[in-house]
Amino acid sequence: MADDFRADGRFEILREKAEELLKAHDRNNADIDGMDFMSLVHELEVHQVELGIQKEELRHAKSEAEALRDEFFELYDSAPVAYVTLNKKGIIERANQEADRMLRGQGAFLPGKSFMLWIYKEDLFIYFSFLERHGARQRAGPVELRLLGKEGVPVHVRMDASYKKEEHDSWRLTLVDITQIREAEQELGLLNRRLREQVKDLQDFAYIASHDLQEPLRKVASFAEMLVFRHSGSLNEQGLDYLERIQSAAKRMRQLINGLLEYSRVGSKALPFGPVELEEVLKDVLVTLEFKIEKTKAKVEVEKLPRIEADPLQMEQLFQNLIGNALKFAGPAKAPLVRIFCQEAVEENSSDSLYRIYVEDNGIGFKNDHVAKIFQPFERLHGRGAGYEGVGMGLAICKKIVERHGGNITARGTPGEGATFEITLPEKQNRSK
Repeated sequence: MADDFRADGRFEILREKAEELLKAHDRNNADIDGMDFMSLVHELEVHQVELGIQKEELRHAKSEAEALRDEFFELYDSAPVAYVTLNKKGIIERANQEADRMLRGQGAFLPGKSFMLWIYKEDLFIYFSFLERHGARQRAGPVELRLLGKEGVPVHVRMDASYKKEEHDSWRLTLVDITQIREAEQELGLLNRRLREQVKDLQDFAYIASHDLQEPLRKVASFAEMLVFRHSGSLNEQGLDYLERIQSAAKRMRQLINGLLEYSRVGSKALPFGPVELEEVLKDVLVTLEFKIEKTKAKVEVEKLPRIEADPLQMEQLFQNLIGNALKFAGPAKAPLVRIFCQEAVEENSSDSLYRIYVEDNGIGFKNDHVAKIFQPFERLHGRGAGYEGVGMGLAICKKIVERHGGNITARGTPGEGATFEITLPEKQNRSK
């Protein structure tokens, strides 16, 4: 308010007027005009009141500023991230408690020290490049570098900065400790490598074991056939029954081994991902299943399907297994009807497209309580006496194929009415996985 009083010239006018009156009094030794004197006194009193009001306002403003300053420094010092202020030479001028905890090391006092002393030599280039881009007002996001912590233990930080040219060319650094995140990532990466090695070992073991079992199994089947062909006349009814059981067991064993081989090949003998037109895949599948379709008088309806990144052979195997299942588990009193259609969806928190592909049939269905069971290897909802072929590997292979493509598969059914299999697949594969 005093500044306003001075700015509009009132203070100078009063001063000049008072000086003129005093000079006139000295020269003429005469009385000052009463009206002029009273007017001057009134204006001086008003000015005195204004100064008093301004003084109170300034005192109140100063108190508020001090409270805000104290609150700022309290927040600054107790912040969960490290704040460091550097001068233009890179010397630490101020650091909060988190920065002190992060960098202090062997009791070093931070202010007055060069910040470079705490940066790993290999990461100095990152630091200088970052400051150079900021100083040139180029867009520069946070960078990650390593600092020397207590006893020389590396501290991984994500660093951001603001450049204050108007404040004597100072830098304000924000340092977020991400050491635990990096350590967890390294541990996770190690566990993933070990897991991949174990999975590969299991796949190799399954493949080799299954392959090696084929030879003795072929001999058992061959000798059984030779007995039937050459000596069936010399065997009684019980002997022939035994041979029939041997042949049936050998056939089932061959199916189990082939299923295990197919299951292990999903990961070990897979092709690279590439553009795949699913409609073209379905055309090839329907040609392969043409005999079964004609035999069961089935109708297969295929609506428009998308183009995705996938393994073409595994997509063919996926749909062949699902359509084959629909034909196998058809209802006894009606011709099979299989409908294949697609809906587009968007992955949550992502702009990538997903496709939900449905394979719907009007077969015997199943209870929804069995959904988890049907995708397990060698699991069957129906015993061998029910007349349905297979060893329970088809849907397990489907699940493994879909998961390899970054998707998932589920199903729902109604006994006596049919089943619907829902396959979710991404349009593009995530190369970082």
